[in-house]
Amino acid sequence: MVTRIWRRRKLYMLYPIAFLVCIYVISRRGLYNTRYIPLRPLYSSSAEVQRLLKFMTSYHYMCNSTVALGNRSHFPICIDNDTGIDLDAKGNTYSIWSPEEILFEKFLATNYSFEVYIITDSIVPKHYRNLNHTHWLQTILVPNDIHDFSRNSFGQRTFNDIMEQQRHSVDILKIEMNFDHAHTWEILYYMIEDHQLHDIKQLHIAIIVDKLDEDFLYNWYRCLYNLYYKEGMRLYHTAASSPLCLQVTMMESCVYWLSWIRDPGDRVFVMHPPADFGTQTLEEERLLAYITSPVVTCHNLQSAIHPSMSTIVMPIDKSVGICKDYLSSYDDTHDACKALILSNHTDVTLKYTLKKSKCSTVQFRPELPYIKLSPEDHLLPSIKSMYMMGVVDYVWKHQNVDLILISYPGQEWGILAALLDTHALINTTQLVVKIHLNDRTYGKHPVILRRMYSELRRLETQGFHLFDSVPCARHNDVQTKETADCYKLGFMRHSKRARLSNALQYIVASPIGGF
Repeated sequence: MVTRIWRRRKLYMLYPIAFLVCIYVISRRGLYNTRYIPLRPLYSSSAEVQRLLKFMTSYHYMCNSTVALGNRSHFPICIDNDTGIDLDAKGNTYSIWSPEEILFEKFLATNYSFEVYIITDSIVPKHYRNLNHTHWLQTILVPNDIHDFSRNSFGQRTFNDIMEQQRHSVDILKIEMNFDHAHTWEILYYMIEDHQLHDIKQLHIAIIVDKLDEDFLYNWYRCLYNLYYKEGMRLYHTAASSPLCLQVTMMESCVYWLSWIRDPGDRVFVMHPPADFGTQTLEEERLLAYITSPVVTCHNLQSAIHPSMSTIVMPIDKSVGICKDYLSSYDDTHDACKALILSNHTDVTLKYTLKKSKCSTVQFRPELPYIKLSPEDHLLPSIKSMYMMGVVDYVWKHQNVDLILISYPGQEWGILAALLDTHALINTTQLVVKIHLNDRTYGKHPVILRRMYSELRRLETQGFHLFDSVPCARHNDVQTKETADCYKLGFMRHSKRARLSNALQYIVASPIGGF
């Protein structure tokens, strides 16, 4: 009898324990699932290593001209026109320095007459003290943590305090703290939080990994992530102390030297950082999450009109059609809107709807240098072919092109990139693009997916916002090679200068027609 009661008590004790274990497993699974969630902590140090290493070895900006200072090429200076450092301008450089070598600082001070301010807590060697254009600030640099009330006492100073006292701009900042590398990320983190890097043109960081600690690796990843998305810095060069350091299993006891440049502007292509590990699944998930999440809502939709019908064709999806929001009112004193179609096929419904909306339409079949026209293209002599630069010249010549529609399977990304590179969309109010996520040459390669995501995000920097997203294959359609992984995206620029008629904003899709 006693044994039975004891067994029953043991069962009663196991039930809540098992319940708590289930709750813990479910919560951990929700936190460390495989879905892409920015800045999420990962499940192990090996996963953190893989993510951090992928970030540090994926360049955002390709610098074409660099200058190596001294025999070391760990921190090359980017001198590209309009984006890099002008070495003849005699700027200001700050270096958080450790007493190992000073070639970087010495070359800037003596060869290029930069004013170099070196922050160190070490004893300055005699042969360094009298270098021309060199200023020594001997102090212990600490993070600007507001909870640390002793941060500006006992020989300690923050970067905020130094900048407030010096009161001049900083062109180049170098952080290489071998003496206290475990807290380098913390100093950089509070620099970002306090917006101390807004005016810095180039940033050079040394990351020393002496142990594979999850918190240490995550904190560095968070700092680099915030450098890109909060401070607008772009990675253009990475060096490692050994080729073995580029392997995930050999990251311990390694040094990484990272060089960053201020964002070069929306006319220059910038590759976004990888989605965590940069796998195909994660890259595709991030891209799909972006293109299926419009940020602008249309409250006044109108359906497309087919020329053979006198009534409006109702679309299957309510979000498909013509939007009238955010437009200037149309009257006889305004010119008709002008639409430019860049496509290799004719869409009767599209042209008829534009005509009924009093929009003049011009269509070209763009030819990029690497495009080979297919046999189907030669069967459409009614569509005028034009090299892409000619299309760009046309848009610049007719600066009142209100609506541009791109529908050229396999070439839409090249066409979009050419328009963005030349800033040809500066006076365009709306843009409609039919995109395919499966590249004809490389398929769904992670780098290709990341490049697609980066091109779409570049539209944001030029003032366009995602308005609508419609899959090419409807609910009852059988997916073909042409409609699989295909979406029709609409982007709108919020501008008081919009010249589109109140009857038409843009056409995302039509239930009948090829676009």
